[in-house]
Amino acid sequence: MKFFSDENILVYPKREPIYYDIDTTNKDVTMDRLKIYTKLYNNESCVILTTIEALMQKTINKDRLFTKVIQLENGTSILLDTLTNELVELGYERTDMVEGRGQFSVRGGIIDVFPLTTNDPVRIEFWGDEIDSIRLFDVESQRTIEAINEINIFPAEEFLIEREKLESIAD
Repeated sequence: MKFFSDENILVYPKREPIYYDIDTTNKDVTMDRLKIYTKLYNNESCVILTTIEALMQKTINKDRLFTKVIQLENGTSILLDTLTNELVELGYERTDMVEGRGQFSVRGGIIDVFPLTTNDPVRIEFWGDEIDSIRLFDVESQRTIEAINEINIFPAEEFLIEREKLESIAD
């Protein structure tokens, strides 16, 4: 398809069922699926190739997915704790240093996030409760690649469980 078309061609893969240790799962399939949801959310033109199996698999409701997107912009106010809690609820893993997709770290007034839908992680610097700067940075060198004005952070998981439901499950 890429040979015959100038369109942006994306493959929507099927999820493989996991019958054993869920911690060993690869996020590549989830990343590819969420990347397509991002394109649809942003109304970007693309051709999506898929199989009947992938199309028939249940996924998150689009209204639920799109209401969970964290939209950050320079100059807006948000509490650091609120943002970290929202990232955890979206399936991001808190680590000491961001090394891969689906992770975030907090150091003072700085949050590093590696969304599944971007090629590079994002560094968000706060001045009090206000976002002072948003920058893409290189994972290995930790150096800034480009300053941006806004970022949409999509969930790191296809299926999200609300805090209230988790509490009732725990009970």
